[in-house]
Amino acid sequence: MVASTSLKSLFASLLRINATPGKRDDDALHSSYNERVFGIRPTHWPLSKLRQYTRVLFVRHPFERLVSAFEDKAGKPRDRERFFYEVYWDRILAGNNGSSNNDATTNSTRAITFPQFVDYLLRVPVSQWDDHWAPYYSRCEPCLFRYNFVGHLETAGRDMALLWRRMGLKIPPESSTPEHRNETPRERRRRRYFDQLTTSQVEGLYQRYFYDFVLFGYDHRNYTIGYDS
Repeated sequence: MVASTSLKSLFASLLRINATPGKRDDDALHSSYNERVFGIRPTHWPLSKLRQYTRVLFVRHPFERLVSAFEDKAGKPRDRERFFYEVYWDRILAGNNGSSNNDATTNSTRAITFPQFVDYLLRVPVSQWDDHWAPYYSRCEPCLFRYNFVGHLETAGRDMALLWRRMGLKIPPESSTPEHRNETPRERRRRRYFDQLTTSQVEGLYQRYFYDFVLFGYDHRNYTIGYDS
C-alpha cells in the first residue's frame, strides 16, 4: 500500500515505470503505475505467493490523510475529478439542499464543505468509503496479514532508507522523500479544516479510524482541544 503520490513516484522509478504520455503529471503517474502494479487485498492472495514478496505498508496520520484526500479530490474542477463529483460530491450536495442527485448543473457551481464531507462519512458504513480515505485496517488488513515493514509518511525519508538497507538495496537518490513531521504550514492547514468541525464530529471520525490510531501509534487528542460541542 502506497500512502502518497511522492512514495508512489519513488516506487515507480525503482520499477522503471514511465508516466503515460499526454496526461497531467500526477494523473500520468497514477495511470502508468496502476497498469503495472495490482491493488489486491493481502488476504486474497495465496500464502505461498505472498512469501515471494517483501510486504510493505506505509501509513499516515488518519486525519492528515483525510484532509489531504479532501483537498485533492474536492478541490479540483469537475473535469479533473469527474468520478468523485458524480459518485460523491454531487450526491452529498443534493442531500444537503434537497435537490435531485442528477442535478449536476446546480451542484457543479457549488463547493462541498469539509463539515458536509465529514457528516457524510459519519452517515455511511466504512465499507462504502473510497480507498483514498478508508481506514487502513479496512483495506490493508494489518490484523490478518503479516507485513515485513510498516513505515510512516511523517518519517518517510528515514523509513525508506531503513527499508532499502533491510532489502539489501542501494539507497536511490529519489528516496529523499521529505519528512512530514512538525511542519507549521501543515499544522495550520489541518487546523483550518478541523476548526470547522464540532467535538462530536471529531470524535465520530476518531471512532471510525480508531484501529488505525491504535495500530500505528497516532494520537488524536490535539484535534479535540478547544473545540465547541
